[in-house]
Amino acid sequence: MQSDPMCAASGAWKLELRSPLNEFLRKITDTKKAQLWFKRTFLGDKKARQLARELCPRDYCALYRSEPIRKFGLHFDSAGRYAGYTAGEQMYYQLKEHGYHASVIGTAEMMKYMVHLAHATAGLRPKERKLGHVRAQLKAEYKIRKLFNSDLAKELMEDTSLDK
Repeated sequence: MQSDPMCAASGAWKLELRSPLNEFLRKITDTKKAQLWFKRTFLGDKKARQLARELCPRDYCALYRSEPIRKFGLHFDSAGRYAGYTAGEQMYYQLKEHGYHASVIGTAEMMKYMVHLAHATAGLRPKERKLGHVRAQLKAEYKIRKLFNSDLAKELMEDTSLDK
């Protein structure tokens, strides 16, 4: 972003590595695509299509250049023109309309610097944001306990230089 003033966002797409076999199994068992195909084919619903998605930074792990966001009055608006897209996609498409682009950092590279805790809010605050699947809820809570009990987390909590 520093070397290209037209690069207005940078970050990761997804923070999970999947094996080729796992990707294949996900594609052949994609019930959302099957439901959409059924609606188009048998119910004549021409609008039953998945949203086209471009590779762009996801909202949970992105850095944005504030100047174009302020200049053009851009915002995360899930009910507006980009309803159905993630917050990161909404911002990316708005920036793109104004001639900007984004840089996507590869999953393996980003995972060197981050720990991805899927559904972290549900794991931290289960009473307010409990997940619909018990197994997913327990997994999120376990991952957070494991992270907070790690040596790295304990070291960071004791580092008073970070409190500035």
